[in-house]
Parts: sequence; structure tokens; C-alpha cells
Amino acid sequence: MLRVTALFVLVALAAPLRAGDVPARVYADVNASSLTDLAQAFSGDDYPLEGILLRLTRGSEAVLLTSDADGRATFTGVADGTWLVRPVIDLAFPEPPPCTSHNLPHRLIAKLSSGDGTPLAYVALGDSSPKYGSAEGKPYPTRLAALLEAHVAGGVTLTNRADPGTVTADWLPGTYDFENARAYVAAADLITLTLGGNDMQNAVSGGSIANAPAVINQAIQNLTVILAALREVNPGADIVVTVYPNYSKADVWLEVVPANLIEMLRSAMETAVKKMRVELAGVDGILIGDVYGELAGADMNLFMADPLHVNDRGHTVYAQVIFRTLGGVVLPDDVGRERAWGFELKPKPAPPEPDAVEAAPDVAAEAAPQDEVAAELSSPPDAGRDWGGADSTATDDVREDVADETGDPATGGGGGSGGCALAAAPRAPLPFLLLSLVLGLAVRRRRA
Repeated sequence: MLRVTALFVLVALAAPLRAGDVPARVYADVNASSLTDLAQAFSGDDYPLEGILLRLTRGSEAVLLTSDADGRATFTGVADGTWLVRPVIDLAFPEPPPCTSHNLPHRLIAKLSSGDGTPLAYVALGDSSPKYGSAEGKPYPTRLAALLEAHVAGGVTLTNRADPGTVTADWLPGTYDFENARAYVAAADLITLTLGGNDMQNAVSGGSIANAPAVINQAIQNLTVILAALREVNPGADIVVTVYPNYSKADVWLEVVPANLIEMLRSAMETAVKKMRVELAGVDGILIGDVYGELAGADMNLFMADPLHVNDRGHTVYAQVIFRTLGGVVLPDDVGRERAWGFELKPKPAPPEPDAVEAAPDVAAEAAPQDEVAAELSSPPDAGRDWGGADSTATDDVREDVADETGDPATGGGGGSGGCALAAAPRAPLPFLLLSLVLGLAVRRRRA
């Protein structure tokens, strides 16, 4: 009897962690601090959204739950395989608010709801990242299409229009690459864009290192123009732009950069990638595949085929990150991994003020001393819970990192508030100037 009781206790204790659980949460991102699915935080004036319907689906299978007072719901005992999870936000609001975590698709949801039996048209754009590095001949667009295949009645048609060696300027509207892809973009349900790696590579190698901040700012500005042009060509498609991991953390870079300069190069690349993520988060109506956030704490040696291309393991990460951005769940890999969506909403109305206290002087006398008030105001707000992987941080922290390393306050970011304006190019900080003296002789320029 004692053994049975002990076993029961063990099972009861293990129940919240049982395999197959998919936790989810929805919240009002009042301070618009979220950047991506993997860089969001519940902080400041944010508040949970109660009563939001959440759907977990796979083909004709569907499980429905409603978020509780904490904005949470947990799907339990979910079978292994791939699923799609999403909040049905349009039932709660007459006009669905912007998703500041950039991980709620619309066209894919409409496609699943229509059940018209037609295939999902997927177009991959960018540099060589969507094409090179896979020894198996399965770069990430092919893997992503396979993940989506089971969820669309008509399957997925993939058109990979990526052009190896290109920089952002090569994809501006009116250029050969953009116009050559225009017809495919116009007919697409899903578009992925992986671009800017060559801009960053050029910015931190060769003789242009002193101008690296300006080059990176221009690349980000080009990306915002390209994204706006894609949206103009196809107003209804889901557009996912990916954020590169810091490739330079892989030891293969020691083959092209002197050992005494590698840490300086890695720091410069880290700054560039973080800045790209912050600025892209200020663009409304796009989704962000945060590969940087997924691999920020990883050993990049495990994911690189060469200095500029991921291997098969890396392509799997790219595909799964984008799939999760579209609401995908991969089990058993994602067991216990909380999915969260932040929405740009106004602060909660304050509760009614209590009746005025007659003895006003007494109230003033009981007020906190000035130094205590100052200390409270100067202390950071409660960061609450962070979601995601190794780089789950609040937007303000990311902006501070960027400002410290580049001198640029990165005011163009801010969740989904629509801020797309870019700050003026900052002057090159000392690390860039030092690198400019020696790195141009040491690095052989490569193009992805």
C-alpha cells in the first residue's frame, strides 16, 4: 500500500511536466517592448488577456482552450508530430491589434480555414542562405515546406528565387532580382526573406570597416524598403524576414581572421545582428524568424558548413524557427516550451479613485521621503516573465546593448507600433576604427 501511495505521489508531482504539454499565453504589450517570438517580456504596464480562444490544430484535428486570468492555457497530452497553435484574436477585438511579437500569421490561418484544397504558394527570397550549405540538398525552404505540408490540404508549392551573392541594394524595387521575382511574389501565400548577411560581411571586412555602422544602417533601411515593396505587390501574404545568428562565433572564422582580431570581429557582428533585429521589430505587418535568438547561446561550430553558410543542422533550425513563427509546434522538441503572443493595446483603465481623504495634511505627512521616491523611480520595472530561448530579453535591454556598442539609440524599433524611421548613422566607435587598420589585410572577402 505504501508503494502504491508513493507511486501516486510521484505521478501527481510529475503531472505538470508530463510529455506532450504545450503551454501558451496571450498578453497586452502596453509598452510595445516585444521584438520577436524569442525576445519578449511581460513587464511594466503589460497585462494578461483573459478569455482569448486558442486553437491547436493538425489537419482536421483541433483542440480549443480559453486563456485564464493569467492569460494562460495549456494543451495537455498532445501527440508527437507537428501542430499549429494560435490565438483567435479577432473574436475578442473588432479590429485586431498589431502583434508586437511578430509571430501571428494571417494568410496561413485564412488558408487553413478556407479548406479550398489549393496548395500554399511559398516563395523564398534572399542571398545564398536559402540555397547553400546543405549536404543533403535540403536547404531550409525545402524543410519548411515539408513542415507545412501536413497542415494544408492542397500541400505546398515552393519557388526558391534566392540569388547567391546579393546584398540588400540588389533587391530594392526596380532592380533585376526584385522585378524577376515580382510575379511569384504577387501569387504567394507565404514569402520568406533572408538578406543582409553580405552587407554585414562587407561592412566588417576589407577596407570598409571604419564605415561599418553606416553600411549596416543603410542595409537595414534597404530591408524596410524591400519589405514595404513586397507588401505593396502582395498585401495579403505572410512575409517572414529572418535574423541571422552570429556566424563569426564559429571557429571556421579563424581560417580567415587572425586570432587576435576574432573577438573584436565577433563583437562587431553581434552589434550588427542585434541592431537588425531591433529595427525590423519596428515594421508593422511582418513576421520575424529570430534565428539569432534561437542560437544566441549555442555552439555555432555545430551549425556551420563554412564561414557564411549553415549546415544541415543549421538549415533544420532555420526551418523550425520560421515554422514556430507561423505558429508551428514540433513535438517532442517543443514540449513545455511556452508560446506567447503580445498585442499592442492601451493600458488597463485605472480603478476608480477612492473618496478624497478629508485630512489632506495627514496624507502629505505620510508620503514617502523624497529620497525613497527617487530610488523607486530610478529602479528598473519588474521584468516579469521572459519567454523563449537563450536571448529572451526586454526590448529596452536590447536597445541599451545596441546603444552601448554602436552609439545609436535604435529608436526605430518598438514591437509593432509602426516606427520605421532610422536614426542617423553614428560615428564609427573605436573597435571599428582599430579593425579598419588591420582587418582589411587579414580577411579574404567572401560573399554569401
